[in-house]
Amino acid sequence: MDDYSICKSYMSPDERELWSGVPQSGHLITPADAIMIPFSLFWCGFAFFWEYSAITGGASSLFAIFGLPLVAVGLYLVVGRFFHTAWIRKRTCYIITNRRIIRKRGSKIDFLDGSMTYNMQLHTFSDGCGTISFGLPTNYGKRNFAPPVSPPAGSGFFALENVEDVARVQRIISSMDK
Repeated sequence: MDDYSICKSYMSPDERELWSGVPQSGHLITPADAIMIPFSLFWCGFAFFWEYSAITGGASSLFAIFGLPLVAVGLYLVVGRFFHTAWIRKRTCYIITNRRIIRKRGSKIDFLDGSMTYNMQLHTFSDGCGTISFGLPTNYGKRNFAPPVSPPAGSGFFALENVEDVARVQRIISSMDK
């Protein structure tokens, strides 16, 4: 069974599909990366410095062992998270019905009722692709270090990420029964 068939099996008899799609490849860098890229480079640099100092400085092997998880986290932050995001997007599909939005990511299926599509926020790219986020306060990201508009893949926020022709998808969502 493909992802769409699995999602469609969760539709009620009175629901009809308005749109379905998958995240487009590309656009892995989000506005949150303005903070994450410098932080990840600092973290990774510190972790490698720690390991180098522990190994060449004659410190206890415990210091070198302690530094290994720091290096692993640093490598994930610098490059691994981009591969992780791409992997999640390849396993994601969306269906918008007249009553709700269904999102399947791997084996997890999320539902967003049409009445919960308040405070919809769009992040668009020049090619017409974009991300639609739901329920984020309007000041989200302005007073803290959270992603400003486009939550990262795998976060707890409900979003349709990197959808093609995001303006059309936004109009479809706005026309849902609420």
